[in-house]
Amino acid sequence: MKRFSIMAVALAVALLGALPAAAAKPDKPPKPPKPPAAAIAVSLDATPVWVHEDADVLNYTVTLHNKTSADIDNIRVKLSAGSVTKQVVQLQANEYKPVGFSRAVSLFDVDCVIGDECELVATATVSLGIEVMTQATMSTPLRPYPSCGLEDGESNVTGGICIWNPGQTGDWTVTLAPTPPSNLKRPSDVLVTVRDHVPGNWCGTWSGKWRPGDEPI
Repeated sequence: MKRFSIMAVALAVALLGALPAAAAKPDKPPKPPKPPAAAIAVSLDATPVWVHEDADVLNYTVTLHNKTSADIDNIRVKLSAGSVTKQVVQLQANEYKPVGFSRAVSLFDVDCVIGDECELVATATVSLGIEVMTQATMSTPLRPYPSCGLEDGESNVTGGICIWNPGQTGDWTVTLAPTPPSNLKRPSDVLVTVRDHVPGNWCGTWSGKWRPGDEPI
């Protein structure tokens, strides 16, 4: 009995030795490195926030931020809006720096008719050498207004907003002779508002009552 037990144990050990060895688990592939954070951040803003005619000018500010602790030289900033312009700037460590551009509405290749609202798109591209580092894009609405037709001295403007571009600088007097109302016994409410070339920058407003027979305003 004793010998049988020893032989059985020996046989079991022999059978285990005859089994193929278990394959070793392969090593896990290394995780891909995280992409480095952008060294430069960029934002793009423009004033005014809307425009009305070809002569209006948009002033763009491209703000750069060096997010590293080292100086960066030979940064190229390109604004694609109406025409392409480049500027080369240097940024010190952790520095914010604004870069300015200007564009007249007439430089944009946009066919916008009165009554429409069109988008004037601008893109700021920041490059280091030939490598594009980052971009920012924005748009400004163009809402065309009709001409007042005052170039010849008279206009039959019936109401609403219109644009007058004087042919020369100086002091001007604008006279308003309202169209008589259908009911001659009731006065008309008259409102005239004037602004300069900056959209939204209204300079003066006059309002009042006007009756047929009154002097022009």
